[in-house]
Amino acid sequence: MRVIDEDDRIATKDAMSSKELVALFLEKLNVNHIEDCSITLNWAKIVQGEYYKHLKVKEIKYNNVIVVADHPAWAQKATMRKKELLRKIQKEFPSLGVQSIKIICK
Repeated sequence: MRVIDEDDRIATKDAMSSKELVALFLEKLNVNHIEDCSITLNWAKIVQGEYYKHLKVKEIKYNNVIVVADHPAWAQKATMRKKELLRKIQKEFPSLGVQSIKIICK
């Protein structure tokens, strides 16, 4: 149960999970594009394995997910998996309307 006190602070009786806390924080900031944030929060599930350590979502722009690789070899590996990654993103986050993935290297 959430309660908002007179100082506009939020108090709960029970401990909150980090996911609930982030969602509440975004709600307080009136961030309406929670799915944009969710893709980064669920990135480990999407890319899986070692890829998570080397690939990070930079931004979602014009229906494109921009992914940054920390090394050209990881960028190449990710490029070979672009179709698979795109399918997973489209399945998990259909309202984002993602049409492509662009992979860049730092």
